[in-house]
Amino acid sequence: MRSVTSNTAWKSGSIDTDTRTDESMARSRSKRTLWVASIRPRDSCLPIKLPLKHLPLVRLTQELERTKARQSLGVKPVKKDVKGHCDEILYNTDDYWRCMIRHFALSLHLYTTPCRMGSRWDQTAVVDNKLRVKGIRRLRVVIASIMRNVPSGNTNAPTIMIAEKAADMIKQSRNI
Repeated sequence: MRSVTSNTAWKSGSIDTDTRTDESMARSRSKRTLWVASIRPRDSCLPIKLPLKHLPLVRLTQELERTKARQSLGVKPVKKDVKGHCDEILYNTDDYWRCMIRHFALSLHLYTTPCRMGSRWDQTAVVDNKLRVKGIRRLRVVIASIMRNVPSGNTNAPTIMIAEKAADMIKQSRNI
């Protein structure tokens, strides 16, 4: 699940409270690749390349903001730039929003699937069915990132289940 936060605050003459518009994709097709330089834990990873496929969401949100319901709130966009990040690009152009997404996009959800679980023959799997990292002894991954697919709902309950199952497996392996 990916979410792009619009860096536009909304001010109303009749309401003191700011409102915020967020765009969210439940089933993103964007793929990230994290290249590990070595198996030594203190070594750095190479950068993640993330395709910018969120621009249509920004434009869809702008269409929704032009509806009568939204306009009835009396809110107006307020440009909020950070000096040195996108402030020199013409506001509301595709280049402006690409820059804003690149610098300020964030996720409102726990990340899932980068350390996916699978059999030892599965080339896409990072951990085995006991949550042990393939090729590295005495290291397990116990977090939402082992899920093979991104759930449509909140990841809290499945993550708790993963942690409880991992605790049972670790206790069993140590005869506790």
